[in-house]
Amino acid sequence: MLGEAAEYQVVRVFARDEFKYDIELNDLNNFDSVVPDYLDVKDGDWLRFTLDENPSTGYRWLTDAATEQFPTRLGGKVKEIFNFFQGPTDVMPGSAGGKRIIVIEIREDAKEFSLGIKKSGRY
Repeated sequence: MLGEAAEYQVVRVFARDEFKYDIELNDLNNFDSVVPDYLDVKDGDWLRFTLDENPSTGYRWLTDAATEQFPTRLGGKVKEIFNFFQGPTDVMPGSAGGKRIIVIEIREDAKEFSLGIKKSGRY
């Protein structure tokens, strides 16, 4: 009805048949055993990281890959295609842990990119 506040849900869909690497980290304490130091990639490869994250404690996963806002990071050779936090649906957004899903596309001959966790308000 017009004039009434409408309820709606945002749905983000990302479809891809395969990823060169599909890495899932369910416990930050297992980072070293789950996330390799080196990934053998080439131009056109896609990587997906599914990472535990809890914004209610101020921690968030970040990359230094190029984005729409910052297209020249790393010379544009590593592009962040998708970055989304998926939390539980039965609590207030941002008040509980969930998963950060990051999809990266390798372009040209990328040598490296960084994936790290940051506490809000700290550098």
